[in-house]
Amino acid sequence: MKLILLFFCIGLARFEGESSLYNIQLQLLDGTTLSMSSFKGKKIIIAAFNAACPPKTQLRLLDSIQQSDMELAVIVIPSLDSGGTGTDQKLKQLRDSLSLHFTVTRPALVKKAASTAQNRLFKWLTDASENLHFNVDWESEEQVFVINGKGTLYAVLGKGAPLSVLQDVLKNPVDE
Repeated sequence: MKLILLFFCIGLARFEGESSLYNIQLQLLDGTTLSMSSFKGKKIIIAAFNAACPPKTQLRLLDSIQQSDMELAVIVIPSLDSGGTGTDQKLKQLRDSLSLHFTVTRPALVKKAASTAQNRLFKWLTDASENLHFNVDWESEEQVFVINGKGTLYAVLGKGAPLSVLQDVLKNPVDE
C-alpha cells in the first residue's frame, strides 16, 4: 500500500511539475522572454484581444485594475484567431499611446482550434489536464482568467460579467 501511495505521489509531483503555470515562458513585444515564475505570489489576470482591432476601453480598464493593486499582475495576449494581424511595432505603439502598465506579449493563437500552435499559456488556461480545474476555450475579449498567488486557476469570467464580479473574485482568491 505504501509503495502504491509513493508512486501516486511521485506521479502527481511529476504531473504538477510538467504542467505548472510557472514553467511557461512568455514572448514579449520587444523580443525578450519572461518566465511566468516571475509572477509567483501574485494574483494574475490573463486576457486576450483581437490583435487587428484592439479594444482600447477594455485595455484601459485592465490597466486601471493593474494600477489599483500592486499584488496583481495583468497579462494580455494579442490574439491572431480572428484572422487579423497585429505587428509587434503597432502593438508597441498602442501600448505606449495608452500608457499601459501591464505585460503585453507577442501576438499568438489562443483558441483550442489552433491545436499545437496554440499559445502555451492559453493551452494551460483552456485545458483541464493542464490547469487541473477548467476546460474552456477563449471566447471574447471580455473573458478573463484569474489565477491566485499559488498558481491556481480559480475563475474564468466571460463576456458580460460586471466589473464588480471581477473585483469580488480578486478580493476572495481561492486557496490562498
